[in-house]
This record gives sequence, C-alpha cells and structure tokens, in this order.
Amino acid sequence: QGAILSASGIVSLVAAGGLAEVGGWRGPFSLFLLALPMLGLVLFSAPAASRASVTPGASAVEAAPKGALLSQWPYYVMMVPMSIASYMTAAHLSFVLAGDGMVNPLTQSIVMAASMILNIVGSAYYARINARIGRRWVFVTILAVFAAADLLIGLIPNAVGSAIGCWVAGLAGGLMTPFFVNVILDRTPAQVHGRAVGLMYTTGFVGNFLNPFLITPLRTHIGNHPTFAAVGAAIAVAALIQAATKRSPVT
Repeated sequence: QGAILSASGIVSLVAAGGLAEVGGWRGPFSLFLLALPMLGLVLFSAPAASRASVTPGASAVEAAPKGALLSQWPYYVMMVPMSIASYMTAAHLSFVLAGDGMVNPLTQSIVMAASMILNIVGSAYYARINARIGRRWVFVTILAVFAAADLLIGLIPNAVGSAIGCWVAGLAGGLMTPFFVNVILDRTPAQVHGRAVGLMYTTGFVGNFLNPFLITPLRTHIGNHPTFAAVGAAIAVAALIQAATKRSPVT
C-alpha cells in the first residue's frame, strides 16, 4: 500500500508543478477535482452493506478488551514528533529550493517527486529489512536517515544538497508508515485494528498540522538551511539515544 501510494505521489507532484507553472499557486488545487470521479466509482460500484455484515463487526468491537487502544498511547504520542520530522521536506523544501535559486515550480516538483522513488523502495522492502535487523534497529534507522536527510539539506547550502537530502528523506518516509502500522497491529486485538490504525493516522496528521506552526518561525528567524541543520541534529541525538537504550519502546 505504501509503495503504491508513493508511486501515485510521483504523478501528482509532477502534475502539481506543471499546474502551478501554468495557473500560478492556485493551479495545483484543481487536483482535488479528482475526488469527483472517485465519488462516482463509490456510488456505482461499492456494494451496499447489510445488517448481517455490520452487526458482527459492531459486536466484536464491543467485545474488545477495555483500554486496548488507551494502552498504546506511547506510540500515538510518538507519532506526533515523528510526523513533524517526516513533514520537513513536504512543508519547507520548496522555500529552500527557491532560496537556492530553483524557483520554477515544475523543476521543484520533479525534485520532490524523485524522493518518492526511495519512498517506494523503503515501503516495498520494509518486511525484509525488519526481518534482518529487527524492529528496534528499523526504528533507529528511520531516525538516522531522517537526521542524515535534514543535515544534508542544512549543511550543503545549495539546490544540489537540498535535492539529495529530499531523496534520502524519502527512504525514511517509506519505512516509517509500515513500521508504525505493524507496531500498532501487533499490539492491539483484531477487534479494534481498524480504529487502532485510524487513530495512528490521526496522530500523524496532528504532527503534519503542527509542523508549519513550529518550524516556520524558526526558519524565518535563522534561515532555511540552518533550520534543517538544527532539526537534523535533534533527530540525530534521538537516534543515538534510541541506539544506546537497552530497553526500546518499540520492541
């Protein structure tokens, strides 16, 4: 699922850049019109749910142990800073590239879309990587790769460094989603899997929402590249602490 979403992201990012070049910054918002044919598919192809198919599910949810979701609060809380970190390039890279002289929207979108290739790789090979090094070290790897990406953008003050950092961040992003989905699924009963994963995405979107409010003031105060360097250094410290901790919260 993660790999397919990333593949579609390549198309949508490049399309958004082309639309911005033709129609200005409002152009990419026309992509939301794709919801209309999707609505048609849902209305005419999705089967109607019967009471027989709904009632057992509702009973199963009610039969789930109390506190099944509440007991996983550390992972949901962890999703917020992780999502803030993963949203760095999506929210701020266009400003960094523009500051480096790469102002063409289509060129920017191609640079950012290229990161999706490594995102696909990370998602597609998550299971193999997890089987080889274990869940704890996958988490350390995600943190380390995010740190490396931000440090590359922060310490190489030109568009080339920013592009390479963006691509590296794609690998961590590809690993991150299946990592947290599997952690949540393994730690919750089957009756609440739908709600458990839904809450995980909710807390992730909270992090995405907070990122501009937390990072933009810093970026406007100290500059584009220094901000990425500071965030990368903070994530690197988190990766070192996680690597040195004998009892990991994700094992």
